[in-house]
Amino acid sequence: MGKFQQNLNIANFICKFGHDKVLLDLAHDVVIPAFLNGFHRAYGDVKYFLTDTSLVNLSDKARNELALVGRFVKLGKVSRDQIYEGGKIVKDKRELDSAPTSLFVLLLSNHKLLYVRETPGAPSIETFATTIESFIKVQLKDWINGEYERLKEAGKKVTKKQLYEVYPLPEVNIVELSSEFTINQFVKKFSVLNSVEIRLVDTNHEIDNSPLFDKLRNVKDNLGADSLTVKNEKKGLLGLKKDYAAKLLAGPAEEGNSRITLRGLDSEGDKLQGNNDEFKLSVPIELPSRVQSASLKMIDVYNKTLGAGLITIKEASQASMKKLLQLKTQLGL
Repeated sequence: MGKFQQNLNIANFICKFGHDKVLLDLAHDVVIPAFLNGFHRAYGDVKYFLTDTSLVNLSDKARNELALVGRFVKLGKVSRDQIYEGGKIVKDKRELDSAPTSLFVLLLSNHKLLYVRETPGAPSIETFATTIESFIKVQLKDWINGEYERLKEAGKKVTKKQLYEVYPLPEVNIVELSSEFTINQFVKKFSVLNSVEIRLVDTNHEIDNSPLFDKLRNVKDNLGADSLTVKNEKKGLLGLKKDYAAKLLAGPAEEGNSRITLRGLDSEGDKLQGNNDEFKLSVPIELPSRVQSASLKMIDVYNKTLGAGLITIKEASQASMKKLLQLKTQLGL
C-alpha cells in the first residue's frame, strides 16, 4: 500500500446566528470557547472531539490576524470478521481502537478554513462542520444561561426566549473553494451538459464579486428567504454552452458562497453528475506531527497558493477587521 497523500483544502467557514450576526460578532463569548472547551459529540459508537487546540496570534506590522488551530479526532473502533489464512477463509473476529485525525486552521479575519485529512479514515470536512456547529450550540446555550442570570441579578427583566431572538442558534456551512482551472477541468469531462444548479448560501457578510450573484443575493435577502437556487437546464444532446458555464461558475466556486451541481453525459454517453466536492482545489502537502508546526506550514502553503494565483480571496472587509481588533482588545492581545 502506498503512502497516504495529505492534501490541503481551503474552504469558506460560514457561521451565522440568524440573519444579522456572524462568527466575529460572538467570537469572544461563544465561538472561541466552543473550540477550546473540550466538548465531545457522539454519533453511534464514534466520538468526535478537538485536541491540541489553541488561539494563535498571527499579527505582525503588516496585518492583524488571529487563528484557531487544532486537531479533529474521530475516536472509534475498526473491526474484522474473518481473514484468509492457509489457503482458506478463517473466522477471526477482532476489534481495534482507532483514532484517525484531521488538522485545521481557521483564520478569523476572513473566515477561511484550512483543512488537511492527516491519516486514512480521517474525518471529513462535512463532519467537521456538523461537529463544530453542535459545539457552538452548546456554548451558546451556556452563555445565554449566564447572560440571563447576570441580567436578572442586575434587575433587568428579560426571558431566555428574548435572548434567543437576539442571539439565534448558529448554522455552520463549510464550502470548499475551487479555482477557475479546476472548474474548467471538470466541465471538460462532460460531452453534454444538461443542467447547472447554483444554490446561494448565506455569507459572512461578504459582497459577491459577480454583479449577477450580488443582485440575486439581494433578492433572497429582500424576500427573507433562507436560500435561493438558480437552475439552468437544456435537455437533449445539444445541452448548455460549456464554455460559458465554466466562466459563470468560476466566481461563485472560488468564493465558496454557493453550492453547485452539474448534470449531463460523459464521453461514453453515461450519466455524469458533480458538485463542489468534485472540483475543489486540493494542494498536496506533507505535515509534521506537532499541531503548531503543522499549522504554520498549512498557512505558508495557503499563502503560496494565493501568490501563485490558483485562487483569489478578497481582503477581509473593514467591518471584519474592526471586529477583529475589538476581539484582540477583549483578549488582551
